[in-house]
Amino acid sequence: MTKRMVQKRKTFCLEYFKTGHGTNSAITAGYSEKTADVTASVLLRNVNVQAYLKELQDKAEAETVASVLERKQVLTEIIRGRHSDFDANPEDSDSAALSSVKRAETKFGETITITLESKTTAADLLNKMEHIYDAEGGTTNNDNRSVHFHVSNDEAKDLTEQLMEEGRTIEHKTKEQGDNGNNGSNGNK
Repeated sequence: MTKRMVQKRKTFCLEYFKTGHGTNSAITAGYSEKTADVTASVLLRNVNVQAYLKELQDKAEAETVASVLERKQVLTEIIRGRHSDFDANPEDSDSAALSSVKRAETKFGETITITLESKTTAADLLNKMEHIYDAEGGTTNNDNRSVHFHVSNDEAKDLTEQLMEEGRTIEHKTKEQGDNGNNGSNGNK
């Protein structure tokens, strides 16, 4: 295959990616007008052409879709936004924290109402992105800390068993077992 032929296919692919019209893309790429519709059909079934079109699509998506880091930065900007950040010319701001700006004339002069995006919603979304919540919406233990309860009577034991039945993980130690095998004493006898 000649270099010119390869370039014609690339040009076809680029034009087809922009317009979605096979016949016109073939003509723009330099193929004959008389056979452009058939040429476009053949090219669109070509494995290499399909692969290049997919590559173009993937590249376009990568450039237009915000990365996870970009989304986290926007949410953080919303959380950190303050009304005082927008005192001078709020309309000139491109901050994600700014929801709306309304100007109104009153008997006291011009009033500017600045509305910010919800910090609570932004924090909630950021927490979800960081997997801080479990499937039921509660918080998860991201730092692997454990809480140990020392059950000292039957009533506390019953309550602990109820919690365990609800699906929560609780280590059960009786007072007699104590902590770290010291039989509940502090080491002094």
